[in-house]
Amino acid sequence: MSSALEISTNNGIGIIRLNRPNVLNAVNVAMLNEFRTALYDLRRSPDVRVLVLTGNGRAFCAGIDLSDPAMDVEGPAEERGRKFALFMDESVNLLMRDLYAFDKPKIAAVNGVAVGGGCGFALITDIVLAAKSAFFLHPFTPKLARVPDMGMTWLLPNLAGRARALALTMLGDQLSAEQAAVWGMIWRCVDDERLMPETMKIAKQLSEGPAEVYALLPRIMDKAFQNDFSTQLDLERDVQSRLVQTRDAVEAVMAFREKRVAKFGGR
Repeated sequence: MSSALEISTNNGIGIIRLNRPNVLNAVNVAMLNEFRTALYDLRRSPDVRVLVLTGNGRAFCAGIDLSDPAMDVEGPAEERGRKFALFMDESVNLLMRDLYAFDKPKIAAVNGVAVGGGCGFALITDIVLAAKSAFFLHPFTPKLARVPDMGMTWLLPNLAGRARALALTMLGDQLSAEQAAVWGMIWRCVDDERLMPETMKIAKQLSEGPAEVYALLPRIMDKAFQNDFSTQLDLERDVQSRLVQTRDAVEAVMAFREKRVAKFGGR
């Protein structure tokens, strides 16, 4: 039985490739479990400073595999609801929380279609690059009679705004990578053949940067959605006072004064 993921590391960069290309990298329970184990290992590895997530084949991720037993619609309605809630709690939501909490820079290289939960995998990362041929699709509501999950009801309004998030999910329209970049949902749309070279270029840059700052920055940004301006200023103060105590902060100042490139050690 082949693995649902391909995992490799190189020069401080950990790469996770979704590896069910025959079903467009659709998510099943095995993939969810493997994904959590991979994140655990990569997060604790001192040799990995950046995570890259992409897909094998012509798709990034087609969302949940409806043929997986976890998606069974047989049996009494209440029992189906109980089983599905358990599946969400013990598999899907655990993974999405792990992805969000992964405290090293996360880059998604969206190489093809990203559907439903596949969008969640992409948009929960810190930096998203997408090939021009790629697109995003949210069929949950019009096609499956469900609301989006895997964090999409939080990610989409925060990234695209309420009006766009509601229209995308209610209508199920296809959103091109180019339009997603215009909306600010993703960082950049690039020619297909440039996707991985551009991704690895950014990954290399991040792997040489101040690791502790990268771990804290996304958390501070996310707090801005709930804090008022004054509270956010206080948060910035508290984080900065912590960071100025690090060796990387000292190295940055010394490098500036000595007119050289800083060499960060992640502390």
